[in-house]
Amino acid sequence: FEALTSQIIATRQPLIEFEHGIITPADERKRLRVRGTVVRNAAGEVTAFRGTSADVTAEYEAAQRLRQRETLLHETEALFSYGSWEWEVGSDSVRWSEGLFRLLGYDPAEWPEGRVPETLYGQHVPDADAGPYQQRVADALAHQTAYEMDHWLVTRRGERRRVRVRGSVRGADNAPWRLVGTVTDITDEHAATEHLRESKAVRDDAERFFGYGSWVWDLSGDARSVTWSVGNVQLFG
Repeated sequence: FEALTSQIIATRQPLIEFEHGIITPADERKRLRVRGTVVRNAAGEVTAFRGTSADVTAEYEAAQRLRQRETLLHETEALFSYGSWEWEVGSDSVRWSEGLFRLLGYDPAEWPEGRVPETLYGQHVPDADAGPYQQRVADALAHQTAYEMDHWLVTRRGERRRVRVRGSVRGADNAPWRLVGTVTDITDEHAATEHLRESKAVRDDAERFFGYGSWVWDLSGDARSVTWSVGNVQLFG
């Protein structure tokens, strides 16, 4: 507080506004917002400060909680490779989270308040997926339903990523007013699934060619089921 006062005097600021904490005689912590003016004499010397002090503890604590939630959201998005967005239906901009900026290769600082043109996300969807994606969004708005789909994205750096998009309509009185959702990077999961599918196709071809089959007898459950491969099914007709 004393350092700030000295700075105000040195820089000859006519108006002052700042916040600081206090501890009351009852050992209660409060946050105060100070507003005032600097009074100077004819020689320009500071003779007094006049102002007000307001208790903004509740506002300060609410801002701190919001900041903590935002920090947790950013860390969670980074950990699970996803981002979120919110679109006020009919507006020309969409609010992206930091996770979505990272996923698409953008710096959040490029866009004030995280708002981007409504068309920006679509520019990263390849032509083959653009039609189905736009149709799912249109259907969700028309019927006020949630939707989920997987599609490809091309990031700002030219990387192809497989993503899972989930969205839902939020509104009142049957009049949707915003669309919110998440975009999750499932590239690794998709690659693993494709590898498994390709491995199964190779195994099926080998069984047909060499005339053999395989099976698994699961003894862990009450059903004790047996799973046959394609080759085994063909062997038994």
